[in-house]
Amino acid sequence: MLPLFDCAFKLLILMAKVTQWNPLSEDVATFQLHIEPGERFPEYIPGQNIQLFRSGETLLFSIVSAPYETAIHHYLEFFVNRDREFSNGESMKFSDAATGDFTLNCTENFRNVLFVGTGTGIAPFVSMIRHLNHEKTSRVRCTLIQASRKFQELGYYKELSAIETQGNLDFIYIPSVSRPSDQDWQMENLGKGRAGNLLRDLLNLPRSGEAVLPASLKTKDLSERLDPDRTIILACGGHASVSDIRDVALQKTIRFVKEDW
Repeated sequence: MLPLFDCAFKLLILMAKVTQWNPLSEDVATFQLHIEPGERFPEYIPGQNIQLFRSGETLLFSIVSAPYETAIHHYLEFFVNRDREFSNGESMKFSDAATGDFTLNCTENFRNVLFVGTGTGIAPFVSMIRHLNHEKTSRVRCTLIQASRKFQELGYYKELSAIETQGNLDFIYIPSVSRPSDQDWQMENLGKGRAGNLLRDLLNLPRSGEAVLPASLKTKDLSERLDPDRTIILACGGHASVSDIRDVALQKTIRFVKEDW
């Protein structure tokens, strides 16, 4: 199929198909976009997003897949809220340019990087961690707090836990749920509480609610990874959650970069 040129956006518009639509709960899902052999997705940097066009609607999603995955397998992956549904085989237009400067480039000159993703805000960080794990050359100490309401909404929990144990990069993964079930309380490697309260606990600040780290982690073991002079915090998620993380960073004068909605 020939590409289209959308004069309103001044972008080349290409076609792909939805595959692997996978609802994780009533609120969130993952899916992939695949293109035909011989066509291509635009190049992108981990952390960037891309415009999708569907029935007169323009969508902007952070890309979950890493560039090497797209180059090899010819797909883009997304983690989204289910305020809209997609169907496998559905045709979707996409722009030929990824956008955004919420990338690893802003972490240069920092020894420690703390990623904080709430809800589907984990998406850009999965792309970054996949990329760093694949490259195996990063000297940065990476810590990721992933917070969701329920365990089912912790997309990529198994994958991120596996990356932590592989040892390809200096990486600590801190998953947490704010509405733990009885079963969740039995999971020693699962934190309990909102991202902002977990971060306050790690930085020895008063918190406004419950914060329980995974049993394998101790606050003192993470102190070097949160040295304010050598650390940058990247936060992504809902506006209220990201604003809360920003307030914590300001109290400790830690460099802070955000992407919220």
